[in-house]
Amino acid sequence: MLQHRYIQIPQTFWTRGHIAVLSDAAVAMFLALLCENGGLGEEVPLWFSPRDVEGRFALSEDTRSKGLRELGKAGLVTAKRRPVNETDFQAEALYMRNVHFLRMERLSETAAITPRRRVVRVPKSS
Repeated sequence: MLQHRYIQIPQTFWTRGHIAVLSDAAVAMFLALLCENGGLGEEVPLWFSPRDVEGRFALSEDTRSKGLRELGKAGLVTAKRRPVNETDFQAEALYMRNVHFLRMERLSETAAITPRRRVVRVPKSS
């Protein structure tokens, strides 16, 4: 059965300028994470494989990693390492993954444009 999944995007995403300063990849990953969260709250660990992101949201691995990295720098997402199987009683988990947590409270802060470091190379004169 096809299920419609609607999400509500907080108004502050637009009014505080986040839509203007985030790249396309960051906006796409923010929307994917918001969809996965489903309004369950900020402390819900979110994870999906690169294959899931590509299949469900048609986003490449490059878009996924770039978007998550930028969201982390903006403080909208935090990542923590967790064992793949959290019920494992091994002292040291063999397989770990990054899970992501949305930080929706950061949307109430005005988004800042962080200057990108630009390197201009001047050719040596002969």
